[in-house]
Amino acid sequence: MKIKTVLVILAGLLISCTWLLNNEPFITSLTADNTTVSPGDTVSLTCTAEDVDGDILTYSWECTNGSLTPDGSTATWAAPDSSGTYSISCAVTDGNDGHTIEIIDIAVQ
Repeated sequence: MKIKTVLVILAGLLISCTWLLNNEPFITSLTADNTTVSPGDTVSLTCTAEDVDGDILTYSWECTNGSLTPDGSTATWAAPDSSGTYSISCAVTDGNDGHTIEIIDIAVQ
C-alpha cells in the first residue's frame, strides 16, 4: 500500500511540475512589404509568431526613427525624412515570462 501511495504522490508531483514549464514563443517571420523606401514612405510590417503552449501572445513594436503605428501582430512604419538604415523590432511575450524578439532593417534612400 505504501508503494501505491508513493507512486500516486510522485505522479502528482510530476504532473504539477510539467505545468510549471513554459515554452517561449518563437517568431517564424518578421516581414516588411518593402525594405528600401523613400523618405516619408510607409511600410507595412507583419510579425508571425507561435507558442506551443497555446498562450495568448502580445506584440510590442519599436523603431529607431520615424513613426510607428502598431496593431497587434502588424504595424505601419512611416519613414523619417532623412536617409539611413533604420531598425524596427517586434517583441513577442506569452504572459508567462516567455519572450522573443526579432529586428528588421529598412533603408531610406
